[in-house]
This record gives sequence, C-alpha cells and structure tokens, in this order.
Amino acid sequence: MNYRIISKLILSGILLGVIASGLSGQVVVKPSIKSKTHPSLHIDSIYVGEETVVFLHIINENTEGTAWFCADKNIYLVDVQTNKKYPLRKQIGIPVCPETHSFKKIGEILLFRLYFPALGSNVEEIDIIEGCSDHCFSLKGIVLDQKLNEEIRMFEKGVELFTAGKYQDALIIFKELAENSGFKSTSHFAYATYILPVIYHQLKEEDKAKETYQKLIHSTIREKAYFLQKIHEIPFFNELRYQ
Repeated sequence: MNYRIISKLILSGILLGVIASGLSGQVVVKPSIKSKTHPSLHIDSIYVGEETVVFLHIINENTEGTAWFCADKNIYLVDVQTNKKYPLRKQIGIPVCPETHSFKKIGEILLFRLYFPALGSNVEEIDIIEGCSDHCFSLKGIVLDQKLNEEIRMFEKGVELFTAGKYQDALIIFKELAENSGFKSTSHFAYATYILPVIYHQLKEEDKAKETYQKLIHSTIREKAYFLQKIHEIPFFNELRYQ
C-alpha cells in the first residue's frame, strides 16, 4: 500500500479517536521535526490539552536479520525553551523494554501512543528523548505551532521545486513566504528572502532580481552575513554590490 495512503488512514483514525473521546485540546498534525535518530519513526499527531498524547508509528525497513522495537519507561518530553522535563506517564501499543515487538515482515507498521502530563502555557517546541543504554530514540525540535508547521512544509516544497529546476513554481512559494510569513525570525523566512533574487536571476528577470536583492541588503534576517556571502558568489549580484 502507498505510504501516503497509509499516512492518511492513520491520521483519520487518530482524529476520529480524539473526537470520540470528547477531548477539547489542540491537535497538531504531522509536526515538523528538526532531527531524529530513527528515520522510520514518525509522529502522526500530538494532542495538547489536559494531557499530552503523542501518536507515532514506526515502519520496519530492516532487510537484514530480525527487527524489533520497544520503548523504555524512562522517556521525557522536554520544553526546548525552558528545558522543563515532563516524564512519560504511560504508553499504549508498544512493549516496555526489555520486552520487544518483533516485526514479521518488511513494511510492517507499529502504531503506538506516548502519554505525558499537560504542558505549560505557550510551549512552542519540544524534544522527546528516550533515556536508555542502547539503541535509544530521540525526536528533537518538534514544532507545536500549526501555522509554523504549515510554513515549514511550504518551504520544504519550495526547496524541492527549486532543486528540480522548477523555478516558476518555486517562485510562487518563496514569494509568498518572503512577503507574508508570520515568522520573520526563522531560517525559512531568511532563506526565502535570499533565494527570491536568485530565482529571478535564473528566470532572467533582472529588474526583479535587482529589486529583491536590495530588499535582502536592507533586511534584518537571521544569518544575513552568510546569505550575502552566498549570493555574492553569483557574478551578477557581486557586480551589484559595487554599484
């Protein structure tokens, strides 16, 4: 079965479960994650309310030997900004180590949930860290703001299009981010501000390239010096800096 279809079925089940339970908190769907130890481990959604429930699944992609998975009882959810730790209360659908779930075939999916206490107010980013001695998992930089997640996904799509040489399509996305982002201190806003003049130059729209280059010059984006260094590696923009 196609992974995209599987993902939609999983999310539908999660959302129906939340509705049926009468829970009234926020559900963050497929949050952005900055880094994780296990590429096949995915967060489908996070319920944030009177408790915090993380819905996950892991796909068996191991083609050699026996694959297994478990979750240690020593798991913490960490508020990145304050470093406050929230201990795991319970887990459903996954064995507690040293007990394990043994996968029977490639592509098999294990669905499970991790329950933590209610988060403090205005928690924007979290880590989930398993404290154990061997093959521990961690998921870091999990974004809880749904609008920020949407922007990050838009940014990732823009990068994909740009890398594929689909400059017109990438332009639409990065122009929207550069002009209307609600998160102007982020790296994706900075990148959008930098890449716009580059795309216009690729499309041979030199007036637009010059205009957006000037916006980059006068911007207050993060890591501005780095992006200026990168853009001045392009002869067209390197000449502009001396005009």
